Amino acid sequence: PKTYNITYNTKGGSINNSSFSVVYGDVYSLETPILKGYVFKNWIYNNEIIPMTGVWSYDLDNMVIIAEWEEEIWTVFY
Repeated sequence: PKTYNITYNTKGGSINNSSFSVVYGDVYSLETPILKGYVFKNWIYNNEIIPMTGVWSYDLDNMVIIAEWEEEIWTVFY
């Protein structure tokens, strides 16, 4: 089985590891980044959402997955 190297692009967020390796067909789990003032939504590759966990089925080496963020909205009640 082939091992693939995947890089996280957090778009300014913090994460424990900047990349990881995964074997095609193996179970994987992606890290969840943090960014002050934003809520993490998804990892994206080529406009496709990459599930946070599952069985690796992407036949692409040196893949860069990009974090998608949503601005945190605060509601203040008086």
